[in-house]
Amino acid sequence: MYNKAKKSDNNIDWTKYTSAKKKLRQELAKARNEYVSGFLTESIKENPKSFWSYIKNTKSSDQVGIPDLNING
Repeated sequence: MYNKAKKSDNNIDWTKYTSAKKKLRQELAKARNEYVSGFLTESIKENPKSFWSYIKNTKSSDQVGIPDLNING
């Protein structure tokens, strides 16, 4: 869809591409949340170490806070 929109440079094609891209991202997020929810539910009962390892890795990869602001370089 992207290649078609890029080649034709038509607003209708770009609209179709952006809506498909948005739908894909929503579906991927939904599927990931369902998978993680199921994994964590089973993992906390059967293997707590795996559960806490996942939580630790997720926490460390998240960017929390506001990045430093550079003034005059």
